Amino acid sequence: MNAPISYFSLAVLTAFLLLGCNREPGAAVEGQLPEALPPAQASTQIEKTFAANTDAWIKTTAQAAAKALKELHYDAAYAALQQLKVSGKLTPEEDMAVRNAILGNSVAGTKAMERGDAKAAEMMKNIR
Repeated sequence: MNAPISYFSLAVLTAFLLLGCNREPGAAVEGQLPEALPPAQASTQIEKTFAANTDAWIKTTAQAAAKALKELHYDAAYAALQQLKVSGKLTPEEDMAVRNAILGNSVAGTKAMERGDAKAAEMMKNIR
């Protein structure tokens, strides 16, 4: 009788592993920590995630964040993303996209600053 239980357990474990691996980078999963997505990837995720949002302010702010991420305007992206984060109007998926973008934006800005990019250093100074 142990063999059928073992086969069932193995099948369930395999299904969970396959489901866990079949997701977009940065997609929201309950209990998951955010990922630091590069600005270009975060911008795309913000655009896709907020496309269906009907709140005009949320949609406009998300578009501004996505544009700033694409253009590597770290301070403007950070400001727009923070506004979205504290709005209290986001779905779990939107919240995760914003958090992924904030982390990725901070990492990208810090790396640019470390490479000696004076413009990035100034923008990162505005974030703090």
